[in-house]
Amino acid sequence: MKKRLSIAAGAAVSLGFLYLALRNIDAGLMAASFSRADWRWLPVLAAVGFFELFLRGLKWKLLLDPVGRAGVLDCFRLESAGLALNNILPFRLGELARAGFASRYFSIPLLTVLSTIVVERVLDTVALIGLFMAAAALGGVTASVAGHAGFFWIALGGVTAAVAALVFAEEVLERSFLKKAFRRFPSAEKFLRQAALGAKAFHKPRRAVELLLLSLFQWSLDALNMWLAAMAFGIEGIIGFTRGITLIFTGAAAASVPGVPGYFGNFEYAVARVASEWGLDMSLGVAYAGWVHIISYLVITVTGLIFLYGMGQSLGQVWRDFSVRHGG
Repeated sequence: MKKRLSIAAGAAVSLGFLYLALRNIDAGLMAASFSRADWRWLPVLAAVGFFELFLRGLKWKLLLDPVGRAGVLDCFRLESAGLALNNILPFRLGELARAGFASRYFSIPLLTVLSTIVVERVLDTVALIGLFMAAAALGGVTASVAGHAGFFWIALGGVTAAVAALVFAEEVLERSFLKKAFRRFPSAEKFLRQAALGAKAFHKPRRAVELLLLSLFQWSLDALNMWLAAMAFGIEGIIGFTRGITLIFTGAAAASVPGVPGYFGNFEYAVARVASEWGLDMSLGVAYAGWVHIISYLVITVTGLIFLYGMGQSLGQVWRDFSVRHGG
């Protein structure tokens, strides 16, 4: 019942955003925008999206290196499969499935793998906020958003502190007074040590810089795709690369709101609403956002499902495993 209610609530949220996106728009103009789009850009967007997936796998491999042997192609396959599952199944099950697969394939404790995934997501947040602040400095956001720059600096400091807490957790646990305290709770100490291993890659400054630069480059490719899609729609005069960064940040924020898998509705409304502040007609904005969203969704989902079934897994098996572990 809880799962059904959660799924229903997510669907209601997405339908609500879809209603907000589609109300008062010109359906004829939106359809005409799709038909006039230059589809020759589609292979380019797909190639950039595929390469972005590979960079995600490489980044995760660098996080896993200090705790186990993980090949970059294996990480690419598992990362893609996890994202595909996120696009199809509720509750972001792809992250849990990816962690379970990696724990078995790489012989790494499950908690440590989960910790690397959490660190990966925090690193994404740092990169996104950093790129967004750069876009704000270059005039890629509206004046009303730029006026709240202090909030984003605080958010950046908060997520950076979260990573730092994991990075230095091992050193803190070595303090004599904590060692004495954990003698009574050895399971808690083991839990914390395994979680701290997820950030062990940051113990080497060079590797930390590599991870940050890789994250910035990865999200810059997503912004590039927003710009390329704008060229396909003939609106590159309104949406350039800098504003593409803003739209990627907007889309990521929209995806953080619970919704249906794939976050259709959330993404379209958020992107079109921001683009409308730059003078883009809402009907054209929804068409543009939906076009780039569908391409990204298909690239990730098709790639991930090919890898998932190639590993001998299936959507049904992942869902059954989850249902059994959570009582039906």
